[in-house]
Amino acid sequence: MHHWFGNLVTCESWVHLPLNEAFANYSEYLWNEHKLGAEQADFWAQGSLQQYLGESEQKQEPLIRYNYTDMEDMFDNHSYAKGGLVLHMLRKYIGDEAFFAATRNYLIRYGFGTAEVNDLRESFEEVTGEDLNWFFNQWFLSPGHPTLKVEKSYDANKVTLKVTQLQDSLYTPIHRLPLKVDVWVNGQKETHDIVVNKAKQTFEISVKQRPDLVDFDAERQLLGEINYEKSKPELIFQYQHCDKYLARYEAITGLENQLADSTVRQLMMQAMSDKFWKIRQLAVSNFSEYDGLQFNEVERLVQSKARVDAHARVRTEAIITLGSFGDNSNDPLFREALNDSSYQVVSAALDAYLIGKPDDAVDVAKRFENAPNSEIVTAVANYYAGLAKPEQYDWFMVKMKRLKSAEMYNFLQVFGKYLIKSDGSVQRKALPMLETMARNDPAYFVRFGAYQVLGLLTDIEGVKAMRKDIRNTERDPKLKDMYGQFGEF
Repeated sequence: MHHWFGNLVTCESWVHLPLNEAFANYSEYLWNEHKLGAEQADFWAQGSLQQYLGESEQKQEPLIRYNYTDMEDMFDNHSYAKGGLVLHMLRKYIGDEAFFAATRNYLIRYGFGTAEVNDLRESFEEVTGEDLNWFFNQWFLSPGHPTLKVEKSYDANKVTLKVTQLQDSLYTPIHRLPLKVDVWVNGQKETHDIVVNKAKQTFEISVKQRPDLVDFDAERQLLGEINYEKSKPELIFQYQHCDKYLARYEAITGLENQLADSTVRQLMMQAMSDKFWKIRQLAVSNFSEYDGLQFNEVERLVQSKARVDAHARVRTEAIITLGSFGDNSNDPLFREALNDSSYQVVSAALDAYLIGKPDDAVDVAKRFENAPNSEIVTAVANYYAGLAKPEQYDWFMVKMKRLKSAEMYNFLQVFGKYLIKSDGSVQRKALPMLETMARNDPAYFVRFGAYQVLGLLTDIEGVKAMRKDIRNTERDPKLKDMYGQFGEF
């Protein structure tokens, strides 16, 4: 995408960086939609929203930042994740034909040159014939996002929706939000278009009888937070009738930890066969450590998911869930899964199999000692940590020299478990390596991981002083802040 947005048309200055990066980000949505379908695209957008909302807890900036301090600050989840989601809302508002026509015109007009945000706005206005200042002002030029509280009531063939915008209007403006509301009555859907544009607003919708469900922002396209309580029957209806992935996801997560209810339990069992893998994964995970009614039926369903589900993450979740049942009856299935085509599945199966301490555990662990995947190696390490044999120390050292930084933190946690169960001589042998790593590793999270492992060894003379010196001499602001939060631990 950067061939077009960034190279063919370049943002006029760093201020307008989202003209490059928002389109680059949104191209991933478009590719997922084209190649893998709308549900995978919406799953990707869900991750983008979570990234932005997470960052928004620390800072909220306009997409177009005239007062930035360092251009590097611009390369964040505002320019990327929020920018892509804003483009998606614009597409939903004006429609696909207008969105792609305006985008094409923008590239042709400003090709081999530069552009700024008003040029983009004007390209969309020319195609739609609509003044879009309101959209660009609130989404590109203002910080923050809307936070809505939605309250529903029914009386005398009328649904009343009270919508309150909760964001601080001194910092984040009251937004204009064109949204769709689906009202389901007697299993039939009727879609209503509304515009939320006030701090407090009431909408009334005529209905023939009490609705099964009133689905606010039915397209699940709003970049923001919506607080809207739904009853258990409403969530069950939502899963069974709403087609969009995000609506089904919301229903499943809203019904978690309610398996004692036979209706919810049946729905979760049904959801293990959902058309989208993420819903199947969530449904399977809901039965972790389950020992209630219909256990045998539940176990058979999870076993089927572990063996034949098309998606590796679902097979992985199924194996983890079977392992949580706490007996060895599924060991043959775990043994079978060691030959799965997915490293992720093999790792989960290895963990589950070795925890049961079968007779061939040592031989199976040896088979995977030098696997080319860090998750599998970590599963072996977890088994060795439980044994805590001195002769396995060198194996841990060899693996840590070969792992990438991104893989090291989790491995260090397992190494810490090994050291805790080892005798003092093995613990002392590890100190120089851990100290060097905690002081000098290029990755701050690896330094933090080594520091944490040292925290397990503070009974050894000198370790407390060593950790204090590590904290005091650390220069990375991010890590210093983490040390401040976690104290001496």
